[in-house]
Amino acid sequence: MIEVIALDGSHKRIGERFGEIHKKFCRENNLPIFRHPSNETVRLAKKIEKFIKNVHPLLLDEIEGISISTGIAYEIVLSNIVFCGCSSYSTACQAVGLVNKGRTLLVLNYEPPLINKELIIKVRTYYKLGPDKSYRSIIGSDCYLYPTDGINEKGLAIVTTKVSNKIKGLGLSPFLMNRIILDRCKDANEAIELMRKGPHMMEWNFLIGDQRKIVLIETHPPSRILLKEVDKFLVLGNFFWSKPISSKLRRAILLEEKLKKLNNVDINSIIETMKDREVFNSEKSFNIAAYDMRAKKALICNNKVLFLQL
Repeated sequence: MIEVIALDGSHKRIGERFGEIHKKFCRENNLPIFRHPSNETVRLAKKIEKFIKNVHPLLLDEIEGISISTGIAYEIVLSNIVFCGCSSYSTACQAVGLVNKGRTLLVLNYEPPLINKELIIKVRTYYKLGPDKSYRSIIGSDCYLYPTDGINEKGLAIVTTKVSNKIKGLGLSPFLMNRIILDRCKDANEAIELMRKGPHMMEWNFLIGDQRKIVLIETHPPSRILLKEVDKFLVLGNFFWSKPISSKLRRAILLEEKLKKLNNVDINSIIETMKDREVFNSEKSFNIAAYDMRAKKALICNNKVLFLQL
């Protein structure tokens, strides 16, 4: 089953509605609504709050809304959100960027960690967001309202892969950065400028594309990024393109070889190739999201297929 939740209105109202949904889910699954952070975590979260306030203060209204509807103190909610996704777990995700015959496509095969795999699959949700003062978007996330991938109404899309579990700098998490870009940026150039400013928390790959081009951005915290424009197509795993790790490179090379053999590389052929058992890591289910920037649509596939149009 693919769950898609529509949330619109002010950022605060979106936060309140999400908080209601999150609270209900946690109670039904016997989970804590939010984990209680240490005093040091709260102290660092308040520093990160200042970065958010500088680039997208409306997200703080959203976090306040979550706090109100869950009945959990703002500092606790903030701490959980700004450090979400920073746990030590390994994934085996793959991402593809394709520039072909005037079309730009991004595809992410999201493979959850083996630890708590079933829970992660259950938590992962797609949202259609319609904030009053930000761009509308479709996002995929297992980190509250802060995505691993998505597309906005301007045709700007993002897919990402983790490189390291370690926090390398005091800055914005990849999930917060993704949400800020989709809310605030109309094209890849604006996203690049935002990424240059940072600061960044973790080593991560971002494939960011609009209707004309796709760029790969590597974040090397706290402030350094490496940039590469995609020529035809690029395959990524959980490693930096600039210094690939051999143990994680094999599947990416295999996927790239299979794509090169195709007569017609398009959104459907990429998805079918990603599902090939030689390149697909999981034994049971898959979770693939594909974004067509010119058409401004998403194709979501996890044993069933769902098209979402902005």
